[in-house]
Amino acid sequence: MLVTASLHIFSMCMAQIHALTIPFSIGVTVVVVVIIVVIVVVVVVVAAAAAAAAVVVVVEIIKAFTIFTQIKVRS
Repeated sequence: MLVTASLHIFSMCMAQIHALTIPFSIGVTVVVVVIIVVIVVVVVVVAAAAAAAAVVVVVEIIKAFTIFTQIKVRS
């Protein structure tokens, strides 16, 4: 979902850049494109980190549940 949102934002920004390329020089356009690419990469990395953290949390919950059920079975 975050990746889809970031791609949507990226496409909107690219449309804005395309509109700006006529009045502005190529150098300004390149700088703006580089900034937007950096922002998109940061968003994707943060989304990946959040997904990894969610996986770790789910694994820990499964471990705790397994230990809990083993204790329950023994008693």
